[in-house]
Amino acid sequence: VLPTPDGALSDSQSWSDTTFRIVANWRPNDNSLLFASVATGYKPGGYDTYGFENIATGQASDGEALLGRDRPADFDEETVTSYEIGYKGTLLDGRVQLSWTGFLYEYKDLQSFFTQPNPNGPGFQTIAGNVGVLDGWGSEIEFYAALSENVTLRFGGSWLDSEANNVQAFCGAAVDLGGTEDDCEGESLPLAPEYTAFAVLNG
Repeated sequence: VLPTPDGALSDSQSWSDTTFRIVANWRPNDNSLLFASVATGYKPGGYDTYGFENIATGQASDGEALLGRDRPADFDEETVTSYEIGYKGTLLDGRVQLSWTGFLYEYKDLQSFFTQPNPNGPGFQTIAGNVGVLDGWGSEIEFYAALSENVTLRFGGSWLDSEANNVQAFCGAAVDLGGTEDDCEGESLPLAPEYTAFAVLNG
């Protein structure tokens, strides 16, 4: 963390956006519903907890952060566009319910923490910033059945795949291991399992 000999530094920024959601429903019969939607989302920008940058150049501050020369570093907004199609239906007078959803989404300018070479000395520093594009697609299915007056069964599963691009800033570990910053291109979202499933029996 850089010293601030002149005292605390402050800054003011404003982020705004307009989001929307459009949904279409169709009932081919009394027991079935087909739907489709498109929606956008928005996460406002913010400030790096420990970073400072030169006001004139926009580069990381060097040595110390001074009042009038430097300001807290900020990052931009993150946006997402998502598409969904799905089905909901009932059988056996409502005792059985089935739902399925397919989805596709695209995140742009992901907000995250990542490491980069320290411009003020040896080693690395962790900063908050915007990185790349993440496309994700998958499907979810859920089944519910009233087996008796007091016993119900619910189970389902999901599949998720994703691909990240323009995320060279995340790939410092690959460089340390003898690779390149492009080795992370096309990789899937970390810590997100491809398949999940569940089952619940209540009685």
